[in-house]
Amino acid sequence: MPRILTVLVFSFFLFSCGSDPELEIIEGFYHPEDLEVLPDESLLLVSEYGGLNGEHATVLSLINIVTQERSILFPNASTKAVEEDAAIWGNSDCPGAPEEIAPHGIHMGQRSDGTDQLLVVNHRGRESVEFFELTGKDTQDPGLIWRGCVVAPDKEVWFNDVATLPGNGFVVTHMMPHGDISELLQRAETDQEPTGYVLEWLPETQWKKIPKSEGAINNGILASADGLTLYVAHYLGNQVVAIDRISGENLWTAQMPSPDNLSFNKSGALLIASHAATLAEVRACSHSESDYCGINFSIVLVDPEDGSSQTIIEGSGAPFGGATVAVEAGDRIVMGSFTGNRIAITKNVIN
Repeated sequence: MPRILTVLVFSFFLFSCGSDPELEIIEGFYHPEDLEVLPDESLLLVSEYGGLNGEHATVLSLINIVTQERSILFPNASTKAVEEDAAIWGNSDCPGAPEEIAPHGIHMGQRSDGTDQLLVVNHRGRESVEFFELTGKDTQDPGLIWRGCVVAPDKEVWFNDVATLPGNGFVVTHMMPHGDISELLQRAETDQEPTGYVLEWLPETQWKKIPKSEGAINNGILASADGLTLYVAHYLGNQVVAIDRISGENLWTAQMPSPDNLSFNKSGALLIASHAATLAEVRACSHSESDYCGINFSIVLVDPEDGSSQTIIEGSGAPFGGATVAVEAGDRIVMGSFTGNRIAITKNVIN
């Protein structure tokens, strides 16, 4: 049953124009870490983040930012099951549909036959990329059908974000080896040495490491439409890189503090959420039960051709901070966070 959420309106600072427009807050989520915009731009898919170790069984939800109605798409009692004779997407050895999920990065795309899909990084019960068929994408009543999964190639791999590739495959960021999070992150912040890399999965060739894709906590990822260029955020490397997917050649590097998730806007530019905070501050927010995290953040607009960048939004403190994603939804920019109970909506300041 759709749920009406709490809506609050505040003043906020938009860097590019120096004015104080309203910031709309919609509450009622659990750690809305990643977002995808559906075609009518009032509907967004939300990954309600369950923690790096899958500590919390959470949901994939849908929010209408006009009516402020939130509904749960997966799991719920009305979620459709894949037909028994339907082809399984992903690997044939997938253990089956998860009863619970702890989603992280998500990506909406299309399969080779034009079917709409949602890829979801899952940390609960297994380290995996889950495949969902996205039904009714162009309607006011979209749904998800679980269609398969690909489990991580070994127990050391720790996923963060995922992006669709042509040919029914994907690329996914491996952050760091599984282990003690505090120790691994502290060492990575101090040394800024590579901790992970990018993996590619295709039905025909299975797993492959992208050459020269190492980074300090590989985080958000996107691929160009032809799948030949990858855009990867190195969270503790304080940079976003564009690399050739085949050779690993670096095409450009854009410096910014602690970049997180990436999205394309309608003109094809990259929107990147960036944190200007210490790892200790980020970790404190991760363990907080507060309604929001107040750490400093920026939303950066980056040209995918050459990496030139412009900061368009900055924020911190009440009522919203710690943005991990920003997406363009018509005349608005919508932001989510790795913690707290809210998304934030402000006017689109992109020229």
